[in-house]
Amino acid sequence: MKVLVIGCGYLGHTVADILKNKNSVTVTRTQTPCPLQGVHFELLRPSLFSKISHLVNQFDVFIITAAPSSSLDYPSTYLILARKLQKALKDLSGKTLIYTSSTGVYAEMNGHLINETAPLDLERSHILINTEKTYLSLVSHRIVIARLSGLTGSLRPLSKMYERYLHQAMPKRMANFIDVKNAAHFIQYALYHPIRGVFNCSTLTDLNVNIFQKIYKKSPQIADGPKKFVHGGSKQIDSRKVLSDAGFRWLAIKPE
Repeated sequence: MKVLVIGCGYLGHTVADILKNKNSVTVTRTQTPCPLQGVHFELLRPSLFSKISHLVNQFDVFIITAAPSSSLDYPSTYLILARKLQKALKDLSGKTLIYTSSTGVYAEMNGHLINETAPLDLERSHILINTEKTYLSLVSHRIVIARLSGLTGSLRPLSKMYERYLHQAMPKRMANFIDVKNAAHFIQYALYHPIRGVFNCSTLTDLNVNIFQKIYKKSPQIADGPKKFVHGGSKQIDSRKVLSDAGFRWLAIKPE
């Protein structure tokens, strides 16, 4: 198969690396070429999104793992790109498109278990939500939406994420993560199996204070006052649909 990976950052690089041996893989970046050997490269700056229409006929599969470098880049990285792809693919059929969204689309749930039918945060996550809707509107293609929890791995170890709480109080909440290798593993699975629709992808769900304690072998200082969750909120992501409906199995990876 001819695969286009749009966005060759931490996840895109990992995905391209595991797919390149059995597929013809092309990756895109907005600046410097991807350092990965054995793949093709296309420069795809937001100003060159019109280039998309010239690329879609060349590929069987589109894997969108692009992530913004700042909040100002959210519209162009997600929704504008989605609309360009929607327009380019509208007169075609039979393509596979796998888009990595976020479990951050869900509304605050005060630590409760939530699945793919849970209420969405229409105010804070409207760009991501509309991006998902744009891709899902391509009914003549096979669309898979992977709602990923926070990426972790060798380049983003949990110890680095929680390091600041060695020196400041931690607001107690539920936290959700997925190892980048498992995220890439699911994308690979979705490529080769006839699944479609929206799937939560989270392999570690626990209280953040418990995660901190396991990493540093001591309890953090707990913040007092009202809980204000800006990013991610407090929720337990239910990923059972991936296992039951898709028949998928996670890799056994020890969190770093």
